[in-house]
Amino acid sequence: MRIVLSCVLSVLLAVVSSAAPVRVEVLPTAEVDSNVVRLGDFTKITTQDSGLTGYLEDLTVMSAPKPAQSLRLGREFVEVVLARVGLGRQDWDIQGAATSEIRRPGRMVPSEEILLAIKDYLIREENLNPKDFEVLAERRMQSVTLPDGSYEMEVKKVSDRAAGPSRFEITVLQENLSDKTIPVSVSVARYETLPTVRQLVPRGKQICETDLEPARLDVSRMSASEYSRLMKTTEGILGKEARIDIPAGRPILSDMLTRPNVIQSGDRVTLVAACGRVRISAAGMAQQDGQEGDTIRVVNLATRKRTYGQVVGPGLVKIQ
Repeated sequence: MRIVLSCVLSVLLAVVSSAAPVRVEVLPTAEVDSNVVRLGDFTKITTQDSGLTGYLEDLTVMSAPKPAQSLRLGREFVEVVLARVGLGRQDWDIQGAATSEIRRPGRMVPSEEILLAIKDYLIREENLNPKDFEVLAERRMQSVTLPDGSYEMEVKKVSDRAAGPSRFEITVLQENLSDKTIPVSVSVARYETLPTVRQLVPRGKQICETDLEPARLDVSRMSASEYSRLMKTTEGILGKEARIDIPAGRPILSDMLTRPNVIQSGDRVTLVAACGRVRISAAGMAQQDGQEGDTIRVVNLATRKRTYGQVVGPGLVKIQ
């Protein structure tokens, strides 16, 4: 077969050498519907031999662009193609556009549309409020190109992590074509409105209402342990002391706080004891710091006797 084609081509080229040159008009724009670009797709070829014309028009020159994309080929490229089939410069006359833009029909599925499909999945399957989360690509996502026609996308969650990216698979369904599956790695930023401190709260400071302000924070990067210790309302914060320096804007965790001491070691206190309806009180002195509910060591100033009691309020210790 190769010998026959070679002989045919030799005959055709012999015709060219003894006749008018091959005239090639480069078209400014062209469309291709197949996976390859042929010389006749983006040029208009004229010769005195119909066999040579058909041969050149059907000559595959390169792979076609992806659907919805294009490429440019110029006169220099045409010269290279003609030279490769054995034609000399004296055998051709190239005219028309300097370059041809060759487009392949189709449409592009942008990365934003893929992220939106994942967001719709999370709203539908996990009942997330669209105002409380955001889907972010972990790395630069590639847009997907498809032939013309309608399509659908199916979303499947492959992995879900308490912190870090979640992995999904997006399957693009198009009638009469093979399904295209795209692995996607995204971060799902989950937001909650939480109490934070307006400015640095130093260790030991008792937190009051003016120290706090609400802020919308991303909690998706927290570990499960951190999230379980998150203070979500001011109720458990107000009146507590900072155990450590709390920076401005930080979410507040339970172990950052402690109840304030209502009694300091060395404070004069009232010691109270009750037996039925009889209530006895005496002056005493605390020998330990104490929060409300703590048991501390105290001394009765009248008897100089040491004992233990429960802190029931500022300056008040209940003796058992």
